[in-house]
Amino acid sequence: MAIKVMPSTTREFVLEESDKLYNEANEPPTRVTIRQASQGDAERRSNLFSKWRTSMNSAGENSLEQEFNYNAVKRLDVYLTLTDSNITNGATGKSLFTFKDGRLESQVSFDKAWDMLPVPMADEIHNKVLEMNPDWDLTQGE
Repeated sequence: MAIKVMPSTTREFVLEESDKLYNEANEPPTRVTIRQASQGDAERRSNLFSKWRTSMNSAGENSLEQEFNYNAVKRLDVYLTLTDSNITNGATGKSLFTFKDGRLESQVSFDKAWDMLPVPMADEIHNKVLEMNPDWDLTQGE
């Protein structure tokens, strides 16, 4: 029988460290839902690593350069895999991230929301992405 491709696995996580730092008493736990990345997600992510430059100096020595911005990688990882969250905008009381059909509504609205997060919270969300997608963990050797 042929393989049937099913929707990606998802998992809900509580942001325990962020709650210790930022959640007020009697508030529900902060949660995010992350999905396992698809092949399309992996290809889009790999584009961040695809730009290489070679150059030769006046002595005839070659050099190879690659641009790398780990924060851009983290942002894209979360954008590609975040499917739900109960994080709210403290100024408006509305949901910080907006979703449509189990995906973030737009890159623009995600970027605005991501930019508002405290760094420790962004890091904790990204760590949850890596739990669901361990092959994306750049700190692990092969």
